[in-house]
Amino acid sequence: MSRRQPTSPNTRALSVTAAVLGLLGAADAPAALVAGVSFDPANAVTTVTVESLGYSTPFGPALPSDTSPDWSIGTSLGSRFQRPTFQDGYSDAGPVSGAAGTAVTLGQEPAFPSSGHVREIIRLTWGGSHALADGSGVDLAVFEQATSEAFAISVHVTGSGPMAGWSPFFYIPYENAYDPVYDATPTLVDLDTDLGRAGATINALEIASLAPEDTVADAIAGADPGLGRGQVTFGGASGGLQPARYSSSRDAWVAFESAKLDPDLQYVVGLHALVPGAFADVSTAASASHGSMPDRVPPTGAPTGVPSIGAAPLLLLGLAGLGALRWGGTGVTKRSATR
Repeated sequence: MSRRQPTSPNTRALSVTAAVLGLLGAADAPAALVAGVSFDPANAVTTVTVESLGYSTPFGPALPSDTSPDWSIGTSLGSRFQRPTFQDGYSDAGPVSGAAGTAVTLGQEPAFPSSGHVREIIRLTWGGSHALADGSGVDLAVFEQATSEAFAISVHVTGSGPMAGWSPFFYIPYENAYDPVYDATPTLVDLDTDLGRAGATINALEIASLAPEDTVADAIAGADPGLGRGQVTFGGASGGLQPARYSSSRDAWVAFESAKLDPDLQYVVGLHALVPGAFADVSTAASASHGSMPDRVPPTGAPTGVPSIGAAPLLLLGLAGLGALRWGGTGVTKRSATR
């Protein structure tokens, strides 16, 4: 399936600024600006759940988290979890060693920071009472801590038409637009040109980590043969292409290094005003089939040192507040923005 390719690695982030600022100004809505992308924080996703892997805890599946001390816009994905993600493992003192980080890390076993590549999936929604409609230009921004790493995205289309339900997963290259103030890099998603969902309204999306063997369908103009973007085949397809990223330091498209397959997802926001209504109906994602959909794996076992479940009633009262805290302790290293 052929997709439009960006004419340069940085054009969409810059062009979306003017377009969205105009819309926000017309509506007199509060605007935030990160890496050349302007948006209204009111359009950010409001729920995040673990759909594959993660680590089983007394409080539900958890994922490793990282933190960007400079992120201060809205509520980050790390703190959107009903039960906070964890940093630096677990300790006898509690279910998390410090507060949840601002970013949710996919693609690591819970014995992180390095334990091979695993398929982790999260689902994001606007709470069942809002959805995002395809509009003019890009529709969605996914911000990652520091520089972007490989991930795939699928959206859930509302209604009963031919596009209804979950789309295939697609890999979309990030923008060459790192923001040093917020330590963030955006990936911009156009429901029409990137995902083939023109005119659709979506009420949920899923983001999955990629593995070295995964391939994509479409070549990138100007890139070396064998590098690409587009619809993902999990486990790889004969003749498939490697997902590629643009390296500003090398001024070239390059394959992802093995260390760049664990994205730290920080914030996901619609770039148009949300559509209000009843949008809680989300169909079951398709089972893995011929590489078009990833396997979904239950959470792995319980960590050492987690307090007994009898302590849960006391802890639950305070866990909701933990997400609002930013971890400032030792042992958290800000990732390099080297590209």
